[in-house]
Amino acid sequence: MRGLRSRWSAYPLAFLAVAVALAIRAALTPWLGERVPFITLFGAVIVAAWLGGGRLAMLAALAGYVGAEYLFVAPIGGLAFRGLPQVVEFVAYLLSSALIGALGGAMQRARRAAEENEERLRGFMQNTPNSVFLKDETGRYLFMNRAAEQLVGRSDWAGRADDELLPAEVAREMRAHDRRVLAEDAPHSFDL
Repeated sequence: MRGLRSRWSAYPLAFLAVAVALAIRAALTPWLGERVPFITLFGAVIVAAWLGGGRLAMLAALAGYVGAEYLFVAPIGGLAFRGLPQVVEFVAYLLSSALIGALGGAMQRARRAAEENEERLRGFMQNTPNSVFLKDETGRYLFMNRAAEQLVGRSDWAGRADDELLPAEVAREMRAHDRRVLAEDAPHSFDL
């Protein structure tokens, strides 16, 4: 349900990005006139691709094209077929937008795959019988699996350091192990 909800919420955001792009282009009209009516729309297409992938990017591109034609190309406030130059302009705009959409779709698929892989890894690490700890560079805990929580005897570890969770002697030993891992830039297993 979460994926469906976020997918649908991407549509209003994408069209808001198109509206903002058209507003920016309108603000530039005193300097640009009728030239480059679609120039600001590529940002909106990128936002739509980021939010919803290639299809939403193309939908945003089409909506933006119609909006720009209506607002910035003569006859202003109307839509008219302007012949072959308009067709070439439209095809070039769509090809550029399709490239952005394809890249955005690929990026979104890669992001989903990375999230799924991270979830699988987190599930594996959470359920392994070995104690697993992950810390940031300052020694604060970012992750601790169930076995590690049992070893430490606490579940309120997030963002805390060894000194806050462990007896002083054990905390000193843990910091020594951390220094070794950082100095050698390699993972190690330690017995406590």
